[in-house]
Amino acid sequence: MAQRKHKYTILTPTYNRERTIGRLYESLKRQTYKDFLWLIVDDGSQDRTKQLIEEFIKEGVLDIEYHYKENGGKHTTLLYASKLLLSDYVVIIDDDDEATDDCLAVFDDTWKKIASEGRNDIGAIRALSVDMNGHVSGNYSPPMDSSYIDSNYIEMEWVRGKHLENITCWKSETFRIPRLFDDSDKWLYDKVKAVYETVFWNRIARQYNTRYLFTPLRIYYTDSMDGLTNSKFNEQKCYNHVFTKYVQLNEQDEYNWKNPFHLLKMLGEYMSCAIALRLPMKDVLKALDSRRNKITAVLLLIPSYFVSIRLRKDFDK
Repeated sequence: MAQRKHKYTILTPTYNRERTIGRLYESLKRQTYKDFLWLIVDDGSQDRTKQLIEEFIKEGVLDIEYHYKENGGKHTTLLYASKLLLSDYVVIIDDDDEATDDCLAVFDDTWKKIASEGRNDIGAIRALSVDMNGHVSGNYSPPMDSSYIDSNYIEMEWVRGKHLENITCWKSETFRIPRLFDDSDKWLYDKVKAVYETVFWNRIARQYNTRYLFTPLRIYYTDSMDGLTNSKFNEQKCYNHVFTKYVQLNEQDEYNWKNPFHLLKMLGEYMSCAIALRLPMKDVLKALDSRRNKITAVLLLIPSYFVSIRLRKDFDK
């Protein structure tokens, strides 16, 4: 059955979250703005996630579209979902979080304001998140004289070093940037289970600006570690780290030295994980396009080696 076009799509990639996805469902039922589709892409769950979502669909409260695919990692669910979008805007909400009741209403009001300003350069709106105790997450203090600023993801995360737990509403057209989610021709891709989302948001930031709202619209939880991402630093996570860091280092090279501390941290993680995996050093250095990055990576060899020893001890735990 062809889906009815909605103005918004709530996109939820999921994997084995029968225990937590219900709270997201309840929060979506409480939305004051109703013109949205809940698009769920299941990355091969082996629990009762599918049966639970079928129950949600039977309730008939929300317009829900469910797709099941073989397990491949969150980056593959985003690629899969990008081909299904028919709405004007898309909001990604994790399967263990909640949206505030006014989440979509605030996004919709903000898009209308952006349109009235003639700002065609704005491709996304990012709003704040609060944790389970209501504390705003992040290290950025908003200006006293404004409820928002216009910037972009690379500027905020890389140059300013202002990491924030956000919820983002994208123009759906941003998800149609060629090869946004496709890195299949790159080194180590066949070893990767999760390309970190910052890679994709960096790419969008090269073409679109973002409006940052100082309004919390998402409640995030830390009580689930069995989904599409896992905090355990194992061998697989090292592969994910090496791949993601090398792509970031190459694609945002013009920004690298604007934040030397951030660059050294990223190169250190790249080298430590690569050494822990015993990857050929000639391949590790060859993967870096910038000569400056290659030289800096070599200078980090000794400290990275000692970090790699600790990482390797965790592989078999």
